[in-house]
Amino acid sequence: MTATTATLTRLRAWRPGGYLRASGVLFGWLAVRTLAQTALFVLVARTLGAEGYGSLIAVMAIATLFAPLAGLGGQALLVRDGARNPEHLATHLGDALRLWAISVVPLSVAAFVACHLLVPPALPAYAVAAIVLADLAGASLLELLARTWQAVQRMGGFGAAMAGLIVARLAVFCALLAIAPPSPANWAVWYGTVTAAYVLLAGGAALRCFGIPRRSDTPFVRLVSAGFPFAFAGSAMRIQAEANKPILARLDSIAGAGVYSVAQRVTDILAVPLQAMLETLLPRAYRMASGTLPIYTLGIPALLLAIIGGVAIAAGAPWLPVLLGPGFVESVPVTALLAFVPAMFVLRMLLTMALAGRSQQTQLYDAYGLGAFISVAATALLVPAWGARGAAVATYIPEAVMIARQLISLVGNRKHY
Repeated sequence: MTATTATLTRLRAWRPGGYLRASGVLFGWLAVRTLAQTALFVLVARTLGAEGYGSLIAVMAIATLFAPLAGLGGQALLVRDGARNPEHLATHLGDALRLWAISVVPLSVAAFVACHLLVPPALPAYAVAAIVLADLAGASLLELLARTWQAVQRMGGFGAAMAGLIVARLAVFCALLAIAPPSPANWAVWYGTVTAAYVLLAGGAALRCFGIPRRSDTPFVRLVSAGFPFAFAGSAMRIQAEANKPILARLDSIAGAGVYSVAQRVTDILAVPLQAMLETLLPRAYRMASGTLPIYTLGIPALLLAIIGGVAIAAGAPWLPVLLGPGFVESVPVTALLAFVPAMFVLRMLLTMALAGRSQQTQLYDAYGLGAFISVAATALLVPAWGARGAAVATYIPEAVMIARQLISLVGNRKHY
């Protein structure tokens, strides 16, 4: 048998392992979610225009900044502890719901006040409240419920729960278009209504699958101490991703926030297969008490995909005005600038998983806190002169800093492992 024949024989005999099969299942659901999100984004942007779309995005950005703090990291504890002790999943779910219930009301009030102070008054107060409740309270509770499926590596249930909300929003917006194009304020109200209804359905499904949540005897302070590093890191990530929009709205224009959001949505398309790989790897990383080489090895395909996809996004950026209209022509250079952010995101997340696998999540405070501060500072510095393009350039700076900081943490503690 020749070498070529032997290679072809091995390729024909190859079957994906559990990790790749689970990644494929999640990828399918995330693809559905992304297609629905893309269709919704195109319809809303074309219907409301850059000004109307920008008014919604600026409020949504503020709300999503607070969302990772709702739950105080209970979602991450649910995945970590549920993966390690699936027989006690109902108890871990009860602890996570306890943390969420205590934190969500003050955070919702703080987000509403922040929207009033930081975002130009383009929407009425009731519309702002509807968006805050949807993207902070509703989205955080839905994520918590979905993470229950992820903890036991039922990635199909996890993906379906996360995809269904976007599909429901798309269906409602299409129904509204059939009657009459909604205003930004009207869509905000419907946005909040459909989110609340869907989360109630997801909660019922979780109860049927996993039973009634039970409360453990773990003191509240201990739960917060264990979970908050994850909440802090998640909030810092949101600051990186979303704070640039209200900064653009304030220092540049609301239309500039809409332009940047369009470019970010395009790069989010590439994030679908990357997220499937990383989310599937996450519970495995939490079970690894030592030895991070498998994390890096399984992350290589994701990193290569991010680089190749970045090239494709940069090449396809000139077609955006054809799809969305001439009002979004400025999104072309911004999209090209953001094309390789996913590659840096993959590298940063692999390093974060390595720290989590070693139970060193407290070191996330330094890396992610510094990244969030630098993200806001760099954006505020570059936006007045360069607008949305400056915000795109500023995106790379905190990513590089967080990668470097996590590498220092891993190398510095290597001797202990």
